Amino acid sequence: MATCLESTKKFFDEKGFRYEDRKDGKAIRLGIGGLKNLEGIRVSVIFDDNDRTVAVRSYELCKIPEAKLDKLHELCSDLNAKYRWVKFYVDSEDNTITIESDLITTPEEAGAEIFEVVGRMSVIVDQAYPDIMKALWS
Repeated sequence: MATCLESTKKFFDEKGFRYEDRKDGKAIRLGIGGLKNLEGIRVSVIFDDNDRTVAVRSYELCKIPEAKLDKLHELCSDLNAKYRWVKFYVDSEDNTITIESDLITTPEEAGAEIFEVVGRMSVIVDQAYPDIMKALWS
């Protein structure tokens, strides 16, 4: 039986959806382009050892100057209240915004479910991006 990672890669291959292998075979990385408000995002899909849970992350959406940290913390909270399916937060290690989603899946469903989550994430990030830029530059 295929693992969630293997079945996801097979699903993406069948869709012609490109990815690259990452982290010793426990993750893949995708580039999502063609968005309306930003050029694109990179998404990491990280498969846990239990072969049931998956972390979907988009790191470093933007760098936040120290003077804007409070404003962006508040905005992330507002975005979390506005949008379902993903969570926004300020990564305190590098002062960037990370977007995340987690899911429980099976090898039979992993590809389609991850494809759906990645799609939702890219749409939501694209919709939220103007608000993020406004908060950064106002």
